[in-house]
Amino acid sequence: RMPTTLLGMVDASVGIKVATNYHRKNGVGAFHSPLHTYVDPSFLRTLPTADVLSGVGEMMKAALVH
Repeated sequence: RMPTTLLGMVDASVGIKVATNYHRKNGVGAFHSPLHTYVDPSFLRTLPTADVLSGVGEMMKAALVH
């Protein structure tokens, strides 16, 4: 995994679901822990404000759930 958005980085750090859209969203999938997740913070400088705020919301959700 190599997420490029803040939401993706947060989700990749706690999520283990892998899926693809087939006939519906996440129609085919499994639970699989990745061997590695690479996070490159330089991608964050390229994000619009709305995407950063979406990632902050994902962080708050992860903190509440975990």
